[in-house]
Formats: sequence, C-alpha cells, structure tokens
Amino acid sequence: AIPEELSQLSSLRSLQLNNNQLSGDIPTALTQLEKPVFGLRSLTLFNNCLTIPTPETQQVFDSLIDSYNSLDDACAQQQPVISDSERSALIALYQATDGDNWYYNEGWLGEAGTECEWFGVSCHNNSILAVQLPQNNLTGQLPAEI
Repeated sequence: AIPEELSQLSSLRSLQLNNNQLSGDIPTALTQLEKPVFGLRSLTLFNNCLTIPTPETQQVFDSLIDSYNSLDDACAQQQPVISDSERSALIALYQATDGDNWYYNEGWLGEAGTECEWFGVSCHNNSILAVQLPQNNLTGQLPAEI
C-alpha cells in the first residue's frame, strides 16, 4: 500500500510508483499536496492495483494522473503480454548493447511473459510504453529492431 505518511513530504512535486505491486486506495492525504505554486504536479501509478478512494478526490487525481497512466485496468490478474516482435526487440537491445555488463539488468532475458518486469521496461495495454536505462553502461549500437 502507499503510506499516508507520503503526504508529509510537503515539497514533493513528482511521485512515480508505476510497475510495482501496490494495491489498495491511493491515500486521500496526497490531495493535500496539490498546491497552486508548490506541491505535487505529477503522479505516475500505472501497472499497480490501486483505486481512488472517494468521488471527491477523483478530480484532483485526474489533474495529476497522465492520460496514459489510467487506473482502469490496473488490477488485471496477469501481467501485460507483449508481442513476440516486441520481446525480440528487447532481446536484440540487450545483446547489441552488452546487456550482461549493464549496471542494472535485473530480469532481462527471463521467461516469455516477464518482459514488463525487466529493469527499465514499462508496459501498458499489452505493449511497451517505455524503456528507461539511463547511466547503465550500455555499449555498442542500437539494433534495427528498436
């Protein structure tokens, strides 16, 4: 669960907790962080199992949650299943950029169906949304599959 105590971070501007195994209500106290000048501006929560607790907080959360960050299908019982071509592109990226020597490569080259759990990979609606591997010791060239 997301702890209510996060609302104590009075200067928090961005909270990115996507692609985890969080569940339950998004703490209502987070709406108190939404201020005109300072305060929470971005909330990224997709690929979790979270709900907005009350209709009154829906409008505030709607202003913080990006359109691709929908919570509608966040409680699916299974991970998104990406296409074989997307899996192949990820594997080609790993191989072409010396993935065995990346600083962080947790999960990479795991069984089919685990791609959305690979370090740096974000999925939504059965496709890859982002691959984020900054400062990760990649070497080589990006493969054509990317």
